[in-house]
Amino acid sequence: MTSVMETQKDSVIRVFYAAVGTPMVTGRKVKEFGAAVIGLTMDNEGIPTDPDVRLSIAEKILERAVKIGIPAEDVVIDPLVLTIGADSMAGLVTLQTIERASDAFGVNINLGASNISFGLPERHTINQAFLSLAMLSPPVLPAQ
Repeated sequence: MTSVMETQKDSVIRVFYAAVGTPMVTGRKVKEFGAAVIGLTMDNEGIPTDPDVRLSIAEKILERAVKIGIPAEDVVIDPLVLTIGADSMAGLVTLQTIERASDAFGVNINLGASNISFGLPERHTINQAFLSLAMLSPPVLPAQ
């Protein structure tokens, strides 16, 4: 008889996070497990404040994944949500990145939506408004 734990273990979906230039796992491991990969739109310079630069990074992630045999549909792009408490343009940059990546590549988007309100009052309201706007450019997979 199969235990519940073994059944859950067998059904776990492995998702690996990797950023351009700083991979946390190898493409070989991603291919071996047939996993999805989440590409963070940052590089060795940090997180860009320009949506076009983030889009360029997303393109590199997709190109590298396909080159090593990871299907583009298994790549989920994370445009990285920064708090508007530190930069009032952070939300707009993320929304523009989502729209451009969806239009250019047709990829799924992962979003740490609650980051937008970090350090601010009325977080729930801010998060709701931001996530509603983000979902206008599907497909968005909210992580929080």
